[in-house]
Amino acid sequence: MKISDYLRVYPEATAVKRMVSYAMQMSGLLEEDSCRLVINSSLAPSPLVDYISVVLDIDVSRAGDPPQKDDEIWALIDRIRLHKNHIFEESVTDKARELFNA
Repeated sequence: MKISDYLRVYPEATAVKRMVSYAMQMSGLLEEDSCRLVINSSLAPSPLVDYISVVLDIDVSRAGDPPQKDDEIWALIDRIRLHKNHIFEESVTDKARELFNA
């Protein structure tokens, strides 16, 4: 099994024949809403024998300049959710989606 079959966010090491663990973090800015993006990906202990478990953690946040009105706060939260969902969809493959619907 190759992680790249399921995720588009993964480490690549050609010298490693069998990966036993990894932890990876990427961060950047989403300029549209002045948000910070952090993506963490790693292997996790699998509850199933002969299977692996992969963690994909997506954090979108905004630290400064918060909206002052309730409707503006909720509008920002909705946009942050859209950013997070878009990044998730870009990060997984169709093969991973098949597992979600099984």
